[in-house]
Parts: sequence; structure tokens; C-alpha cells
Amino acid sequence: MRKKRILLVLVSIGFLLSNKINANSFYIDRNFSPHSSSNNFLQLQSLALGLQNSLTPEKSISSQDFEFSDFFSFSTLHQYSDLADWKSKGLLKIGARTAELGLVWQPLNLVTNVVQHEVFGHGYRVRDIGPKAVSVKKYTLNFGFGKKGFNVKNASTVTLHKRMLTPTEELSVQIAGMEAQTILSQNIVLDWLLKGEIDGRQASLWRMAAFNTASYVRTLRKKNGLEIFCISQVSGHDVANYLELLNQTYFAKQSIDSQIKDFRYRAMLSYIFNPFTYLSIYSELAYVLFNRPAPIPGMMSDHLKLLPAYRFALTPFGPENVFEFYIWDKGREPTYACIKSLSVNEIQYFSLGLENRRIYFFKWGSLGFKLNLWNQPKMLLNPSSGMHPYYTFFDRGARGAEFWVTPHKSIRAEKEYDREAFGGAISLIYNYGFKNLISNAFMELGYKTQGYLPGEPLLQSPIVKVGMQLKF
Repeated sequence: MRKKRILLVLVSIGFLLSNKINANSFYIDRNFSPHSSSNNFLQLQSLALGLQNSLTPEKSISSQDFEFSDFFSFSTLHQYSDLADWKSKGLLKIGARTAELGLVWQPLNLVTNVVQHEVFGHGYRVRDIGPKAVSVKKYTLNFGFGKKGFNVKNASTVTLHKRMLTPTEELSVQIAGMEAQTILSQNIVLDWLLKGEIDGRQASLWRMAAFNTASYVRTLRKKNGLEIFCISQVSGHDVANYLELLNQTYFAKQSIDSQIKDFRYRAMLSYIFNPFTYLSIYSELAYVLFNRPAPIPGMMSDHLKLLPAYRFALTPFGPENVFEFYIWDKGREPTYACIKSLSVNEIQYFSLGLENRRIYFFKWGSLGFKLNLWNQPKMLLNPSSGMHPYYTFFDRGARGAEFWVTPHKSIRAEKEYDREAFGGAISLIYNYGFKNLISNAFMELGYKTQGYLPGEPLLQSPIVKVGMQLKF
């Protein structure tokens, strides 16, 4: 009982002393999607950050009066950073914060990403497909210390099948973990933009989530030089399994060497052409040296800023290019827009997305929206067109995923995928702020047609999400 009281007091202190607007909300939705889990994780982490900030009396954690260019000024470094106090406790404080990032926040951020990947990624898509077809038997989440420090020893989602999954279902399950982490990374960025600053303690959380697909791609290697690749389902390598299934479903005109090379090239572009790659590192330096978050620069004007980014992602139809645009002003809800395109062999895909969670304010709260439109191949959801059994052999090498390749015929599914389908999803977001309270009521209502949209059901479905938003 005493421990519960202490925990309640700490939570209350975190709420009261860190009363800042937050872009994310505690909420639930159908099948516990990666949208709800990522918001909930970020709310919990904001609470932890608020508690730590309230217990850090020696320097304000605010980035007020601290501009992006100040970080590169020697006078600012001398005046405000702990380097100026190197003869006393300055270097000790810098060392302590460096150790904190590596020994406290990096492990916590890793665990968050792995749970998001397995339970709310693969697990969500299995829950979406439904227990009549497949269900989760167990999750394996083992962590420990090794040569690279705290890391994942084993993480997997074991499923029980009641029927053979269709090609689209199987591909969707394979990419669901990466999809969930991408959603987490997007919510992190929207929260940063709303606050106008990046907390260095969240930098590794964002990098793990944003570059999960690229990290998988870096470990792909082909063995024996045969043309079409096959890999055992027990390998646990999501991108390797995805490529194998994709080649089984849609006959690839490219050799496996060319496909892996193309994946690696796009993954490299994801690192280079995302401004938050550099800003996340910059925020860690700002935290270590200044003990404060880093302000976010942008293009356009002083009051309205823009940051474009490129992202490489996987869909049930093939790899896609995602061009993202973040438009924001500090203290106002950011607008997120994206253009997605895919053109592989005979497969064509195009999508547009637009989101602002608070664009119109009135007496009873605020309204926002999410809109997604797409023209994508028809999804293969007929159980009769499911994956055929095949023989595979897998050999895990000492470095990354190493696989044998054997020739297989593509499953053409009677050219069902040649038929394109237009579709979309739209939802309204309502926030009601309670006076003199630290929370807002949150509700998102909408509808989506049948089609692939990250974190949403494959079939046509209403969109219903309810919860509350806490101010940290």
C-alpha cells in the first residue's frame, strides 16, 4: 500500500510540475492498434520525462531564448554549457548525462520499440485478420547485456493458424512490426513539432522506430547466386520473409541481387534525406552539454516552418517511396502531409495523406482531421488464393540473415492484382478541454474503405478511437 501511495504522489507531481501541451493521447481502439499503443507509450514517457525535469533544480530544461544557431556559437557554449564549469563539476555532469542516455534511456527506448513491434505490430495485424483465420499463441521478448550492451536476445510472435492466410494477409503480417514502429516515429515527430523542441532523451527512441526497416535491410545477404529466393518462416527476419513472399505472389522481373541492392539504396536514402536523423543527434548533444532540449529549425518563415523528409516503406504490393512534409509553428498543431508511390513490374500504387489534429477551435473544444486517398492494386483476400506449400531451407550465418535461394513459380492469383481499386479513409478528431483539469477528452470517428493503410484494418471498417489527453 505504501508503494502505491508513493507512486501516486510521483505521478501527481509529474502532472502538476510539467503541465505542457502534448500531441498524443491515452486512448483505445479496436484491436489495440499501433496508433493507440504509440500514443500511450509516448504519454507514459512524457510522464517520466516530466518527473525527471521536476527533480532537476540546477538548470531549467526549457529551450526558451535558445535558438538553433546558438548551439554553434562558442560564446553560448562557454556561457551556458557545463563545459564552462569544467574545473568544477561541469565535466562530471556531462559524463553523468551521457551515461544516462546510454544506460537508462537507450534500454527503455529499445524495450518500447520491441513491444511496439511485436505486440502492437505483428500482434495487431493478426488480431485484425481475426481468430477464425489466425491468432497469437505467445510473444517472446528476451533482453540482456552482450558485447553491444543492452540488446534484444530474442523477440518473436508465435501464431496459430486455422486456415492458410491469403497472400495479402501474410504479407501484411510480415511488415506489421515495421509498420507499427513507423507510426511510433511519426507520433514522436508530431509531438516534437508541437513543442518546437526535441528532447535528447527521446532521440534514440525515434531513431530505432524510424529506421527499423532500414536496419533489417542492412542485414540482408544472398547465398549461392540463384535467381529466386526462398527462406524459412522460422528465420524471424521480417524483410527476408517479406521478399520471399512477395516473389511468390508477384513474379519479380528483377533478380534477387537487384532487389536487395534496390532495398539497400532506398534504405540509405531514408537515413540521408530525413532531417530528424541529424536533429536527433543534435538534440542528444544539446542535452549532454546544456541539459535542455534542442529547438527545431525549418524552412519558409519565422512563424510557419516546413521540413520535408524521405522514407522507404514496405506494403503488401511491394516497396514504396514516401515523401513527407511537416508544416508547423511552435505551440500550434503541426500538419503532416505525405505522397506515397510504388511502381514495381506491373504493380502501380499511389496514395496521398493529410493530417492535422487541431485545425479549428471553438467554444466546446477543437476539431482536427485525417484524410488518406489511394489507388492501389486489389488486395488478395480470397482464401482460395492463399500461399501454396513449398520447401525451404534456411541457414543463419554469423552476420545477419543468410539464405539459400531456390526457383519457385509465382502465384499469379489469376491476375486479380491487375485490377486497381480506389479507396480512402477519413476521420474527424475532437478534443474537449476540461477547465482547471490536466486532461482533455479525445475522440476520433471516421470510416475507411477496403485497402491497405498502416495501422488500420485491411477490410472496410469504421474508425473509432476514444481516450483522454494529459498535459505534460
